[in-house]
Amino acid sequence: MRILSWNLQHGGGSRIERLSKALVSYDADVILLNEYRHNKAGADLRARLTEAGYAYQSEPHAEPRQNIIFAASRQPFEATTFPGQLSDPELGDYTARVLLVRIGDLNIFGVYMPSMKFKRPVFDFLLRLSERYLTEDSLIMGDLNTGRHYEDEAGATFVSTSQFEALLAQGWIDTWRSRNPEAREFTWFSRGYNNGFRLDHALASPSLDKKVEDAFYSHKEREDGVTDHSLMILDIKSPIY
Repeated sequence: MRILSWNLQHGGGSRIERLSKALVSYDADVILLNEYRHNKAGADLRARLTEAGYAYQSEPHAEPRQNIIFAASRQPFEATTFPGQLSDPELGDYTARVLLVRIGDLNIFGVYMPSMKFKRPVFDFLLRLSERYLTEDSLIMGDLNTGRHYEDEAGATFVSTSQFEALLAQGWIDTWRSRNPEAREFTWFSRGYNNGFRLDHALASPSLDKKVEDAFYSHKEREDGVTDHSLMILDIKSPIY
C-alpha cells in the first residue's frame, strides 16, 4: 500500500492539471491533500482523480476559500470528521484540519496544521486521541507545520515543537527521521530568506512502523513550481488490509 501526502498551496488554482498529473504518476493507493478548497479548482481535481480510479473521496465541510484536508482512495473507506460541537470543542475553527480515514484495520489521520500559535489546539486534539490508536495500525500524516529545532530547520523558530515532541514521547514514530537519523531534507522554503523547513511528516504507531518499507520525499515538484511543498510517500507492506 502506498500513501501520498501533499500540500496543494491554496487549493491549486491554475496548477490543477500539473498537480493531478504528478499525483497520478506516483500510483498511490491513498492520497491526502493539504490546502484543498471547495471551489472550481477543487471540483476539477476531484473529477481528475475520479477518472484516474480514486472513486472514494472525502473532506470536511468548509467555506470555498478555506484551506482544508482532503482524502482520496482506490479502496472504500470510512471517513470521520471532528466538528467541534460534537467531539472536541477546543478544535474550534480548525475542525476541517483533521480527517480520519479508516481502511480495513488501518487508521489514517490526515492533518493540515494551522501556522504559528494557532496549531496548538490541533496538536492538543492529537495528543488526546484514544490510546487504542497507538496499539493499532495507525498513522498521522500531513503538513504538521512543525518539526524539531536544529534538525528540521536550521535554527529554533518552530512554534509547538514541544507538542510535536510530546506526540513522539507518547509512542508515535517519525517514520522518515527514524530511517534517516543523520539526514537533513526540507519540504518547504521561506521566500524571503530561503530558509528550509521539514514541515511534512508521517507519524506511525509502533505496529504500523514495522510494516513501513519506505518513507521518502519528492522535491522535484516543489523545485519545478508545481506547488511550494515537497510531497511525501509512505510504502507499507502489502497486502495487509
